[in-house]
Amino acid sequence: MQTTAKKPLDPVSPPRHIGILMGNRRDNGSAGASRYRGSLAAARRLIEAAAKFSVSSLSLYCSATEETELEGAFPAAHLAHHIADELHFLQAHNLRVVLSGNLSSLPANLYSKLEQLRLASAGNDGMIVNLCLSGGGRSELVRAANRIIEQRRKHTPGTGTNAAAEPLLTEQQLADSLDLPELPEPDLIIRTGGDCRLTGFPVWQSTYSEFLFSEKEWQDWTAEDLSDSIVEFQHRSRRFGGAQ
Repeated sequence: MQTTAKKPLDPVSPPRHIGILMGNRRDNGSAGASRYRGSLAAARRLIEAAAKFSVSSLSLYCSATEETELEGAFPAAHLAHHIADELHFLQAHNLRVVLSGNLSSLPANLYSKLEQLRLASAGNDGMIVNLCLSGGGRSELVRAANRIIEQRRKHTPGTGTNAAAEPLLTEQQLADSLDLPELPEPDLIIRTGGDCRLTGFPVWQSTYSEFLFSEKEWQDWTAEDLSDSIVEFQHRSRRFGGAQ
């Protein structure tokens, strides 16, 4: 990762939404409870730091449907079970948890525990922590399309609908049918652990995101690493597809 040399973070213009793919090298020899504790400790450090830096939303990408390699560092079930026990931490920092991904694929007891956590933090008005579980950009687009199809079926009288009369799908309709349409698109996406690919990170929302790839493993990340990443983001020129 290349960072701008120790320029100060501008507190006035932090990225609104940061997404992090929490990667570790899969051959690093760490395993079991030690790995989970390290991943959880890093999650708490980075959540606390992001809130301090006035980031509005932080998405933690815990596992992917398109590439299960991410499960090697911190299986979604283990990480989510631990985070679900972190209600005191979330309440102390006024954090609101939301959930995204293919939640129907999670074990029922795990989903129930996470849903309890979401509901318990729903009244908080601080930073949003989006836990992306069993997620993937392609599968999210399929879910969005299926939601639109289901809505059209509910609002179409009778069964003999003329398919040609159906209005064409618009970008806004699809965007409104994603898992969390109320979240802003990520301004900055960080991948730790040395891999330089998205591994299924939501493709629709990341069209104009800035990307930063780090050799450092997720469990070793600190508040300073996040600060350095935000500084680099603040010194990039964003054109959103336009010419400069």
